[in-house]
Amino acid sequence: MKAEELIWRAKAWIDENPDTWNYIVTLAKRETRAHRRFSVRWALEEARKRDWATLSGVPFAVNNDFAPFFARRLIEIYPEMASYIVMRSSKLDFVSQEGDVFDGAA
Repeated sequence: MKAEELIWRAKAWIDENPDTWNYIVTLAKRETRAHRRFSVRWALEEARKRDWATLSGVPFAVNNDFAPFFARRLIEIYPEMASYIVMRSSKLDFVSQEGDVFDGAA
């Protein structure tokens, strides 16, 4: 999946799963307050242990491919999490949150 498509699909997932996204945010805030490092994949696994549904009533599912976007979105919204979220480099590092590919001229 291309980076731009991944961003679009991850944003759509957040819009369709606000309760689950809020749960992930709550977990991230809790770990940050406790000064514990964590990965978004861990938070996704924790969310999978619950019985969620989308806004349209479909049982919750999430693609692990969204984890890099979610990590970067959390840090964008909550910069204090940057020291605690475990991240690897990603193809998303070369794409803005709006889906525009950076040309290297920043």
